Amino acid sequence: MTGVTGFIGWHVARRFLDNGWRVRALVRPESHRPVPAGVERIVAPLDEDEIVAASDGVSLVVHVAGAVGDRSRSEFIRTNVDATREVARAARRLGVRLVHTSSLGATGPRSPERAPAEDEPLHPINAYGESKRRSEEIVKGTNGLEWVIVRPTLVYGPRDRLFLPLFKLARRGVFPIPNPTAVYNVVHVEDVARGFESVATTAAIGETFFLGAPHQVTITTLLQQLASTFDRSFRPMGVPRIALQAVAAIGSAVSMLGIRAPLDRARWKEIDAKGFVCRIDKARDQLGFVASTDLREGLKQTAEWYLRQGWL
Repeated sequence: MTGVTGFIGWHVARRFLDNGWRVRALVRPESHRPVPAGVERIVAPLDEDEIVAASDGVSLVVHVAGAVGDRSRSEFIRTNVDATREVARAARRLGVRLVHTSSLGATGPRSPERAPAEDEPLHPINAYGESKRRSEEIVKGTNGLEWVIVRPTLVYGPRDRLFLPLFKLARRGVFPIPNPTAVYNVVHVEDVARGFESVATTAAIGETFFLGAPHQVTITTLLQQLASTFDRSFRPMGVPRIALQAVAAIGSAVSMLGIRAPLDRARWKEIDAKGFVCRIDKARDQLGFVASTDLREGLKQTAEWYLRQGWL
């Protein structure tokens, strides 16, 4: 399994381990982050020959490693596209099933009235989504490979850093609403980990599955729940669109100097979109998978974990 030192990969590895699997984590030589207790740690670059050499006796390859967040286009290509090519070729040589992790970002933004199914055309709007779209093409185009693709929606939970700024603001009683009409599919990481196991053990070869929650939420709903989590009064703050556009333009400009900014034009495209949603009936009907973590309880659990770790 790749990506075990990361957010989703950690939880997927724990899910497999807790259900009787032997889990071997391929960790990049430059990474010193831990893996879950009980997981075998193998240091190896994501290179076809190295992966094959490190994977003797495996029956399944789960590829979760990937670049997210504020990265350059070249980083996304190197990590999400080129590395996927190496993993796919290695899995083919090993003769085992590959479960490849894509993203709702590859699908692109859609309105809830036209939530996409898995077989609809992909229309990513930024470098991250494009890299995930290309990673899917590589997997599907690797002749002789037995593959299944999963596209998690917006995932939150313990160990996540992308939602962490919202938790920090909510704890202070600050609730910015940059796009009040956008709708999202937000799912807890433990549900996603359970979905991965279902895909690995149940899904037919050559299928793609969204892993998301049955209900969609607006940013207003999400922040209302966070207000309740921290026992804060919910006083939403509208954020002027023109101000965000200006900040995004500055962020893109400084990124050309090698300085990462929390908001650039690519991130603004996501914020300004109608939302990121999908249909989840295929996973329900074919795998029996339904995300079951209540949003309020999931946010509370996540906040408690952040507090214990000193992240808040």
